Amino acid sequence: MLTSAILAISEVASPNSVDNQWHLLTVSGLTGYFAVKGMIGDLVFWTLLFVLFSFSRFIKKRDYVSSVLPVAAVLAGVGEPWVRVVVIGGFLALAVVQYSKNQPQEVKDEASVTTTGGRRVPVPLLCAALAIGVRIAARWAGYRHLTWMVV
Repeated sequence: MLTSAILAISEVASPNSVDNQWHLLTVSGLTGYFAVKGMIGDLVFWTLLFVLFSFSRFIKKRDYVSSVLPVAAVLAGVGEPWVRVVVIGGFLALAVVQYSKNQPQEVKDEASVTTTGGRRVPVPLLCAALAIGVRIAARWAGYRHLTWMVV
């Protein structure tokens, strides 16, 4: 489910990013599977993820969201809970930045000037970021509340 969220975020920020690199996503999925089963070590796992990113970024000349997609998908799928939170949050932030930079510039009049320099904020990605932030804050507040109840 988390990998599907990563793929959906990637498609919003960079259209056809999933369809154009199905082979890299397959290799990253197999890498994650082999790492979970213990067939490859940690060093080999991280090296393969770095090679996947480097190949996509420097050989295929893709943007950052498309380049990070295979790595983020596998880490969101097989990582520890704190790794998943960091990966999804970081990938979402990267996608929001790239999406907002790729928006066409609108004609500037005094009524449409905003603090973002005239660019519109991507509402779906902003809503996803807000939902993730609210969930993390609620969990943190819940744990704090339970801590005070015990004491």
